[in-house]
Amino acid sequence: MMNTMDIDFSWNYFASAHGKGVVDGVGGILKRLVWLEIMAGKQCSSADGFVKICREKSQTISTILVRQAQLDVTKLTLE
Repeated sequence: MMNTMDIDFSWNYFASAHGKGVVDGVGGILKRLVWLEIMAGKQCSSADGFVKICREKSQTISTILVRQAQLDVTKLTLE
């Protein structure tokens, strides 16, 4: 169509959770590590538990827990 109609167009597709960036890949790796632990019988029912498992299972990905209070303070500081 671009050649026959002399029309230029492009497709810009944006959607979260579709694995388009490096961060999505890292998140996928961590979720898989935690899921494998759950399938092996380990409990994970909180963000603290998720981070704990990530730290135990990955020596190459640094995982930190950011609590809502920390985000609130940062937001107020930036405003």
